[in-house]
Amino acid sequence: MPSKKTRIVLDEVKDRHTSHWDDDMMSWAQLQRAYDDGREQRRRYKRRQYLWILFWLAMLCLHPTLFYWIGQWLG
Repeated sequence: MPSKKTRIVLDEVKDRHTSHWDDDMMSWAQLQRAYDDGREQRRRYKRRQYLWILFWLAMLCLHPTLFYWIGQWLG
C-alpha cells in the first residue's frame, strides 16, 4: 500500500490577517532585534525629555540674569 506524500500548505492570507503574523514568521534573532529596538527608542525618548526639562529650567534661571545684564548695559 503506497503512502501519500505529505503536503505542507502555507496560507499566507490567513497568516497576514492575524495580529501577530509577523511575530510568528520572524526568526528568533529578528524578534529580539524588533523588541530591543522599541526599548531603546523609549530610553532615547526619556533621555531627550530630561534634557529638555533641564534646558527649560536653565532658561528660567538665566532669564532674570539676562534682563539684569541688559539693563546694566543699556544704562
